Amino acid sequence: MATEGYKRKLSAIFSADVVGYGRLMEEDETATVRTLEAYRDTIAIIIKQHRGRIIDSVGDNILSEFASVVDAVQSAVEIQLVIKAKNADLPENRKMEFRVGINLGDVIEEGDRIYGDGVNLAARIETMADPGSICISGSAYEQIKSKLALGYEDLGERTVKNISTPVRVYRIPMDSRAVSGAGITKRGLARFRWVALLLAGLVIGIGVISTWNHFSETLTRSYVATPETAFTKEAETSLTGQPSIVVLPFENMSGDPEQEYFVAGMVEEIVTKLSMNSALPMIAGNPLFFYKGKQTKRQQIADELGARYIVSGSVRKAEDQVRITAQLIDAISGNHIWAKTYDRELRDVFSLQDDVSQQIVAALNLKYAEAEQARVRRIPTDSLTAYGAFQRGASHSFRYTREGSAQARKMFQRAIALDPEYALAHASLGNTHLLDYTFKFSQGPQALEQAIMHLKKAISLDDSLSIAHATVANAYRMKGQIELAMAEVGRAISLNPYDAEGHYMLGAIHNTLGESEDALEAIQKAMQLNPYYPGRYLIGLARAYRDLGKDEEAIRALNEAVARDPDYTLIHSELAALRKAGL
Repeated sequence: MATEGYKRKLSAIFSADVVGYGRLMEEDETATVRTLEAYRDTIAIIIKQHRGRIIDSVGDNILSEFASVVDAVQSAVEIQLVIKAKNADLPENRKMEFRVGINLGDVIEEGDRIYGDGVNLAARIETMADPGSICISGSAYEQIKSKLALGYEDLGERTVKNISTPVRVYRIPMDSRAVSGAGITKRGLARFRWVALLLAGLVIGIGVISTWNHFSETLTRSYVATPETAFTKEAETSLTGQPSIVVLPFENMSGDPEQEYFVAGMVEEIVTKLSMNSALPMIAGNPLFFYKGKQTKRQQIADELGARYIVSGSVRKAEDQVRITAQLIDAISGNHIWAKTYDRELRDVFSLQDDVSQQIVAALNLKYAEAEQARVRRIPTDSLTAYGAFQRGASHSFRYTREGSAQARKMFQRAIALDPEYALAHASLGNTHLLDYTFKFSQGPQALEQAIMHLKKAISLDDSLSIAHATVANAYRMKGQIELAMAEVGRAISLNPYDAEGHYMLGAIHNTLGESEDALEAIQKAMQLNPYYPGRYLIGLARAYRDLGKDEEAIRALNEAVARDPDYTLIHSELAALRKAGL
């Protein structure tokens, strides 16, 4: 092919295809196509997170281009981890594994396409990879050998079809070195798992904010921020440098205290939909209830939470009618940017939530990306009765008692009976079993197995449900399946990089692995994202400090946890253990 007039450039080329694709198609064509489409969607998201672009996706092959070899390899490692976690849900004969090959080489660019030996070599190297693993060329290896210590295996020089000169090839095994981060440079897997995803999250949007983010924290418990943890006026933009927004608890105007669960649910859904806009960083949901029923000045809220914009309002529900009043305020200037009152029938509650979030985004001169728009418009359930049961269950689950867990489970089971495809209800039901296991409300490992079963069901119904990924990661951690836990928490953070819970869970996993510095970094990030973090964050922090030999810091963290959450017995036992050890 004549190359005059075409643009040449150096690119990192990523090539992947399915192992045994023909066999899978022969055995079950429909199931194979369905699985491949789902996996392609996941792969496309991860590639985009790492600043890559898909060039072609024909049959079972995926060809992508990156400006950086580091980005390409990080993307490939994460893809293999996530695919492995997804395959755990499939029968052995239906598991779909990918080989990946990466090359750094000269390519010819023609429009959106690329050609040349650089592309061909990536495809040839891919065939040398084992199922579920990655092979890279010597040119790619030279770029990353001192940046990502992933346990490379030198396969020597290989003769490659249609390439005149032998090529040195390296294999990246997907063993504990890659999965646990033991062989990765300082901060290792944690760094590219959550820092890179935090930045890349601006591209792919933010996932669902959990209805149980209040785990181990009562809704009304107060907390006075310390200088080390409180946001100040200088922090009126988020960690990304963009103005952030906080949604305060709406006032219940129904005159019926029993409607509090409905009002809280309305606010939670609006927060969730706003969180799906990648250009609008959200303040974590936990601290919002600190302001419920209090006459707090907007400027004080802005100072304490680092929020530039505040959403507040009220809800009135009477029989089959709903009225919601909402307003958007610039917390710094005090100006009202937007306000509106909606009167709708109860059956239109989901479209009402959509309209409020869309209007707020539009008032800030922002737009939802196409993929974000689809998620915002997604209706969680067609059954209002199921929705009501779910909201009642959520209000019980916040109590963190044996009775509260049992009552919440009953409501979530009712919601699922009314709508078996209600993903968030399945996830919440799984969380009640996890609470039972954590607090020993139920004896034996069956509670943990039931938690995983329901959480996996939720993910199968809605893979974008970040809280389900984060919670099943916790369950896998408790079960000792660290590889799966790390893959799931990575997926959770990729979906919702501003959710403190995902970062806290990453820190908990690193604590389990004995990676105390990584644990500190992840938990401190969670505390930044949620300035009114629950006491269990401090337990995780204390464990990391203890393992690093920083005993005074560990005791200080636990004392603060006691002050914040005096009824949480685990804090007292941790503190007693430190004191017994003479610390």
